[in-house]
This record gives sequence, C-alpha cells and structure tokens, in this order.
Amino acid sequence: MSASYTGNFSSEVSFWLATSAWGWHLETGNACAEVILSGALDRFPKLQLILGHQGEVIPFLLPKLEMAFPQERTGLERQLRDYFHQNFHFTFGVGTGPRCSTPYSERCRPTASSRL
Repeated sequence: MSASYTGNFSSEVSFWLATSAWGWHLETGNACAEVILSGALDRFPKLQLILGHQGEVIPFLLPKLEMAFPQERTGLERQLRDYFHQNFHFTFGVGTGPRCSTPYSERCRPTASSRL
C-alpha cells in the first residue's frame, strides 16, 4: 500500500482510502494517462481498453489533463480526448441512482475537432 494512503489514519481508513473508496480510481486513471502519454496508443492505434466505474476519474479530470498536456507538449499524434474516445470503453456498473447520471458519462464525448 502506498505511503500516501497510510498517513495518520486507522488501518480501516487507510484500507478504504487506498482501495475502492479512493485510491483504486486515482491509480487506474493515472495508469491510463501513462499509457497514452507513453505513446503506446500511437504505436498500437487499434488497441482497445476497458475502464470500469464510469471511466474512473478520467471524465472529471480530462479538461485539466488537456490543459496540462496539449498535443504540442506531448508530441503525440492525437489530442488526449481523441485517445479516450477512440481507444477506451467505460463500464457503468457502479450502482443505481444519481451516481449513474448522464452528464457524468458524457464528459468524454468527442469534440468537433476530434471528428476531423
């Protein structure tokens, strides 16, 4: 377990912070960003990846990622949004109710520029 999840917390809080309550989603989102930024999807453009939990944290953080990593900075062949739209599929099996709202699921839809 990463030290960032074990601060001055009880073992139970540390466990949930590191796993399904928080850490899993951040770590998975980070791993997906690393796959893209490494250029792996430029080398294997047909590769398809499945992300659970409505795309982990990516739909929420995608605008920030796009600001931090524009195509000019990364040297990638496409914009970040294009990789998520063309190479990633999200599952929506996280329960029922407001957590499965439409606005959340639409955050990674293609923009007009990504359809060119």
